[in-house]
Amino acid sequence: MKWGFFSITHIISLIIGVGIVVGLYFILRNKSQKTQIITLGILSFSGIAAIIYNLVAWGSPLEYLPLHLCSLNALILPIAVLTKNKILGNVLLVWCLGALFAIIVNSAMAETEIFSWTFFFYYFPHVLEFGIPILLFAFGLIEKDVKCIFTTVGITMVIYTIIHFIIALHFFHIVITGFTIIGGGLQD
Repeated sequence: MKWGFFSITHIISLIIGVGIVVGLYFILRNKSQKTQIITLGILSFSGIAAIIYNLVAWGSPLEYLPLHLCSLNALILPIAVLTKNKILGNVLLVWCLGALFAIIVNSAMAETEIFSWTFFFYYFPHVLEFGIPILLFAFGLIEKDVKCIFTTVGITMVIYTIIHFIIALHFFHIVITGFTIIGGGLQD
């Protein structure tokens, strides 16, 4: 069964994703702060597991390290959870919208079988990358700070500028030499 794009399967998966986040809220809301941090910390490593899976299964480090917002989110999320860093938490509160967008507009993964490792390592990390930053604020583990909005936008712009130049350099290298930097020759 394919995931699809706004198919019944896709819509049910969106509802399940909301259910996972809401379920985590109700399970953890009356627990100690230590339990909340440990649980969210463990779950926050799902994005790193997805990056490792993509590196091994697809062999494409330039695509997955960290040239996607979700990859950046996955790398920063465990640090933000375990350190309760206010700036990183506020950055992730904005970046989590990218994870939501990736699940809703799933055009890259629409043809993926829902009972596959590819789906598993795409869907669940994105759900958690969306939900965990919201839960951090809902539990009061990180303080929301309006002043951090400018820092968040600044960090995002700097990172995207650097990533843009890395991608442009890689593309320029392909055009000039006909070879990718990582894999050697171009595939036909």
